[in-house]
Formats: sequence, C-alpha cells, structure tokens
Amino acid sequence: MFVMTKLAIKASNKLDFYDMPKARNMHKSPTPLLGGLALFISIAFTLLPIIPWEWSPFTAGLVGAIFIFLIGLYDDKYAVNPWVKMGLQAVVITGLFFSGVRINFMTWPGEIAPLFFGTLASFFVTQLWMITIINMFNIIDGIDGLAGGISCLTSLVLLLVSLAVSPLAVSVLLCAMVGSTAMFLRFNFHPAKIFLGDSGALLLGYCFALVSILGVLKSTVSVMILVFIFAVPLMDLCLSIIRRTVKRRNIFYPDLEHIHHQLVIRGVSVPKSAGILYAISGLFGVVAIVASKQSRVVDILIGLALFLGVLTYFSVLQLSKKHVKKHE
Repeated sequence: MFVMTKLAIKASNKLDFYDMPKARNMHKSPTPLLGGLALFISIAFTLLPIIPWEWSPFTAGLVGAIFIFLIGLYDDKYAVNPWVKMGLQAVVITGLFFSGVRINFMTWPGEIAPLFFGTLASFFVTQLWMITIINMFNIIDGIDGLAGGISCLTSLVLLLVSLAVSPLAVSVLLCAMVGSTAMFLRFNFHPAKIFLGDSGALLLGYCFALVSILGVLKSTVSVMILVFIFAVPLMDLCLSIIRRTVKRRNIFYPDLEHIHHQLVIRGVSVPKSAGILYAISGLFGVVAIVASKQSRVVDILIGLALFLGVLTYFSVLQLSKKHVKKHE
C-alpha cells in the first residue's frame, strides 16, 4: 500500500487529477485525488491468491467492487449527479442480489425471533442497506484522515466480531482493508498529501456493506451490533438528512455542518477532531465486541443509550450558533 500510494500521488500529478478547493471544502490547495486507486489495487493484490474461480456471491461482490470503484472515479473527475450515482449503485447491487448477495433475515438481541424476508422484501432491504452504507462512508470523508481512520477501526472491529462466523474470504478482505487503510493514513492524515476521493470512499463503504451481508448478517449475531460498528458515519448520515430536510434543502446538498466540521469550527484542530471521532468509533467498537460475545440484552441497551447520548450531543452542536473559531 505504501508503494501504491506513492505511485498514486505521482499519477495524480502527471494526470492533473486533483481535488480543487471549493467553498464546501476545507483544504486550500489542489490535492491529489487518486487515493482510491491505491486502495483498490492494494486490496486486489491481497485477495488474488484466494479468489474462487467458480462464480459465487463473494466473486460477484469482487466484480461489483470494480464497478463501484469506477463509478467513484468517474464522479471524482466529472462530478456525477447524486441521483444518477445512486442509480448506478442500485444497478450494481441488483446484479449482486441475483448472484446471492442478499439479506434473507435479521437477527435481534435476546429471545426475539429472527425476521425473515420474502424475495421482494429481501431485494428492497438489500438495496437500502448497501446504498446507505456505501454513501455514509463517503459523507464522513470531510477532513484529513477521518474516513481512512474510521474505516481502519471499523474493519478491525468487524473482523473481531465476525471472525468466527464469516467465510475465510471475507476475513481476508477485512484484513486487507485494515492494513491498507492503516498505511494510507500515513499519507492522508493532516496535512493530507492525497485524498481517498469518491472512488476510495465509495469502495470502502461498498466493501463494508458486502462483508456485513456475507458475514454478520448471515449469522446469529444481532443486527444491532452493526449499528455500533458503524456508529460515527451512521450518526453523521442521520444528522445530515435531518438537517437538510429541516432547511428544505436537497438531502445531497453539500455543506460544512457535518459532525467533524462542528468540532473544527469551534476551535478544535483537524488532527484532534479526527482523534476525537476515532475515540468515539473505538468506544462503540468495544461495545460491539462485548455485546456480540455476551449476547445480553442489557449490553445492547447500554450501547443504544450511549449512541443516543452522543447523537444528542452532536445534534445540540448543530443547533448552536456559537462558533468559537472559524476555520482558516
């Protein structure tokens, strides 16, 4: 990954493939944008020895990853309409569904019986689940190092939670994601030398959606565990939809009011803001691991109370008009 990121920076410079500063961005100079390419190639090389030659849900998932990466790469260059981008994602997910990547049931904590889905319901639940996770990791990519660091922690927690219930290929994919995102942080942490871009952020979100379906959601592990694993990007997604709906804006309307921005505009530095959100993500990761191992309803309830508490805190920040320090 180290070598691939170095090459991606050189390729970005040679091809003029930059993220140019805009009003909705926090960086002030053109920054190489082919981090997703480095991530894609690094993960692909790691998976080459274990790719099954027969068609399977996992193989279909890898083919889908290629298309999601290309959609993101095209969007980085030409700024695709968000609805068109989601429509293309839905087409990819439809292909996956008919290849066996689908959510057939959801398991709940305690003695609550699993909820099984018919074919049509399974199709819509799978679409909603994957599109949500794919795009919420794109939304969280707002300050240097945040999406990469959160993705690294999320990969590690998912690996620990699902190791006993996931196929070997899924575990190897998660290991590849842990290593790749950890190394990418060397170049992406503030001040960033390269960005993930939509190609990288969408790829990471897609991989998380894929492994959650082929791993956790095909086991007896409660779906609530995934709420804790994806806590930070899920909070930001929920608040973004609520905020833009209240302001009567398009839900895809870009702004500088995400949870990471709320910290920065109050005087917290970019590295410290990222660190705070790493800590929150790590805390929920511990909750997820404990709750998945002990399978007690009380652990789930404690985790949900903590989730609502942190969500409420960031909601209050968004409602507050007091900004201690404007971003420079």
